[in-house]
Parts: sequence; structure tokens; C-alpha cells
Amino acid sequence: MVESMCISVCVLDENEICLGCYRSLKEIGDWSHLNETQKKHVNDAAEQRQRLDCQV
Repeated sequence: MVESMCISVCVLDENEICLGCYRSLKEIGDWSHLNETQKKHVNDAAEQRQRLDCQV
């Protein structure tokens, strides 16, 4: 089972990306309706955003 990357730090930046989990507002809202494959893709995208943010 794919778990949410939420760490209960729910603050959105100007691009509607959560500064805690790096998911978009849409991804967060859609989470409960996604299948396991889709959730994996969301987590992969969030991890990529986090890596890019850490490099800045």
C-alpha cells in the first residue's frame, strides 16, 4: 500500500505546492481517489520536487 508523504506541515507556496510533502494542491485533493499506481506516481513527482528544491 502506497502511503501519503504528508508530514503534517501543510503550507502551500506560490505554485500551490505543499512545503511539507511537496505534493500539489490537486494531488493532495485527489489522493483518496487514486489507485496505488497513481499514488506511486504522485509520490515520485513529489520526491523529484523535493530534490530540486534542496538543490536551490
